[in-house]
Amino acid sequence: MYCWSRVKDSKWVWHSNGHTQHEGHRAEVRVCLGVFKCDHCGQLSRPKTEPGARKLQAQMPCRSRLVQPPLLLNCMARTYHFTVHQDHTTWLVWEHHGDHDSHERPPGGTLSKKEEDAVDVQVSRHHDATAHQLRTGDTGPGSVPFPNISPSLANPRAARYQLSQSQSRQGILTSPVKGGLSLLHSFGILCNKLKTPFIVDSSIHGPIYITLQTPFMNRMILEAVETWIEDAQDGPDAGRHGFVTDGDHSFFRQGLLLVSCVFSKVLNSWVPVLYLWIDGQDMPHHRPHFRHIFQAVVKHSGSRFDRKLLLHVHASSNILRSSS
Repeated sequence: MYCWSRVKDSKWVWHSNGHTQHEGHRAEVRVCLGVFKCDHCGQLSRPKTEPGARKLQAQMPCRSRLVQPPLLLNCMARTYHFTVHQDHTTWLVWEHHGDHDSHERPPGGTLSKKEEDAVDVQVSRHHDATAHQLRTGDTGPGSVPFPNISPSLANPRAARYQLSQSQSRQGILTSPVKGGLSLLHSFGILCNKLKTPFIVDSSIHGPIYITLQTPFMNRMILEAVETWIEDAQDGPDAGRHGFVTDGDHSFFRQGLLLVSCVFSKVLNSWVPVLYLWIDGQDMPHHRPHFRHIFQAVVKHSGSRFDRKLLLHVHASSNILRSSS
């Protein structure tokens, strides 16, 4: 006796052959259709369940060879499906007979429970992600592209279907607003929900950018400026003076992520103090990033301001003057 979920998760291709008498019960008989296999490249194909379509499939040559059609490896395994009434209870019974030793497991098929759970994890990571984004994955921790969960999810239509099924299982409501306006609307909702501000500047005309900074990051600049002013008394090369700025082309699929860091003597490590997403890589797009940092330095230093406080450095602590 087999649980139906186990039969489903097995990924074998089953086809109904009608009903017959089995152990005193009227049972539906389902036979395994085996798998198509090319004797040239070894590529496997999942048999079609409809007889006409399967017949045409058997006549189509393998894509890698385009000459000889793949062989159909038959299987003698079958299952019997019937109901049993006992003690005012109805039992659904599936009995499996035979084995599948004559062929390999066909590719594709309905997702197993384990694969559905893996899809749910990816959808829950980013509720607003499209099927295309889930198929390609991202650089964040825990990202698994859909095709890595199941090769069938490389198909755009299958990915969209499983995305909608996962959203339904998890009760995720998709926004009826589409496109860029949906993004702006989502930012507004997020800013209202979070008590800590994180978007400190932005522009959607001219240079397009979004500046991200928390109060803690701003406080790190203040502490760094105080340290630099104190270290200036010991010479220009004392301590890790200045900012380190770099760009990441892979964090977002479109645009560039800029980040500036300072060295914290309290944490004994480099700490990010400003993020900026920019839609272009020219000077007007970079200028808001450095303008925001420089304004913070001028504000925190006050009457003690010195132009040297605006210097940038390499990770090796070689002091270089940044362009402003």
